[in-house]
Amino acid sequence: MFHANIFPNATVDYPILGVDFIEIGNKITGFFFDVTPINANQIVQKSLIKFKSIITSPERKLPEWANFFSENFICITPNEEELLLLFTHSLAIIREYLDYSKTYKEKYNLNIQKQNAYCIGQKKNEKTFKALAADIGEDKAKKFLNNFMFPEF
Repeated sequence: MFHANIFPNATVDYPILGVDFIEIGNKITGFFFDVTPINANQIVQKSLIKFKSIITSPERKLPEWANFFSENFICITPNEEELLLLFTHSLAIIREYLDYSKTYKEKYNLNIQKQNAYCIGQKKNEKTFKALAADIGEDKAKKFLNNFMFPEF
């Protein structure tokens, strides 16, 4: 069995990638591949649709619990002749998925920089600190301000 999942950081709207090749008795009996969107993010769905459209192997019936996959989920019993096609197209989609992730990482890092700048700016407001310190003491005010009100990532 070959099983791989990529779970992106949960704070980023980026899909989960999953791929399985199941072998029993020196024969691949199952191939499963999906890029499951989180929210409305449709990254690489066009590639997945195209991939699915060229597969001739028979589709497998999904179990009841499998209702969370995308509508383009590939779930087949592969023909021997199609194995190379499955491997090469899977790798191409995985590469595309990873290439897209670079843009999301840059966007995510920019968000972190902006949030940190906001928190740093807010912590310069001495009135907030003094109001907290008057109520809970300076040490607790400092911890609360840094760890809860305006934490930096």
